[in-house]
Amino acid sequence: MLMGMAYGIFEEGIIVRSFFDPGWQDLGQLAFYGRWIGVNWIWSIALTIFHAVVSILIPIAITELLFPEKKDMLWLSKRELIIAIIIFLINVLPGPFFGMKITATGMLASILGIAGLVFLAYKWPVITDGKKSVRAVSQWKIILVGSLLMVGLITGMWILPSLSVPWIITFVFFMRVALDRNPMVPMARGKPMGRKTAMGWCNWVVDSMAADGCVLRIG
Repeated sequence: MLMGMAYGIFEEGIIVRSFFDPGWQDLGQLAFYGRWIGVNWIWSIALTIFHAVVSILIPIAITELLFPEKKDMLWLSKRELIIAIIIFLINVLPGPFFGMKITATGMLASILGIAGLVFLAYKWPVITDGKKSVRAVSQWKIILVGSLLMVGLITGMWILPSLSVPWIITFVFFMRVALDRNPMVPMARGKPMGRKTAMGWCNWVVDSMAADGCVLRIG
């Protein structure tokens, strides 16, 4: 989860820079709602949560379902990992050619945020199966809570701003969604993801994407 959040900051804060650019095409009313000291705060926290789940956690869950016997293996050698990191970082270079805007302060804040999350992920204690039994999480519970998470994202990003709710209240709402109602939290504490848990996540993302598509189509 922590590394997924770091990726979200990397993509949105450094690559496309939507965390800081009020002219970013997808912002809509969030270009001014929740914008303070040069940061689109509501958009930033929503996209950080979204990328942690959809861009990182779900692909890992699907991969472990497809290759369960290899989930605990290293897939890259040290050299291959370094090459992958270099290619990953090269993505920063094309940004200025597409008119993506960022300040030195924004870039520094993003780098510090990523560094802090990576450090926490490195230091976070990991709980392995070992002799201790791990209770599998119900698929339906994950689907239900995960769907509520997506509803929370939609509510915070579009409904509350439309109702002119003070943006600081929306920000606190997002923090509650992320920390109290988020089914990723047990994984952030180092609890392993079983097969049922992974399957529940995959079912949730398919259902949520379908529901989001319907909402966007109706809107």
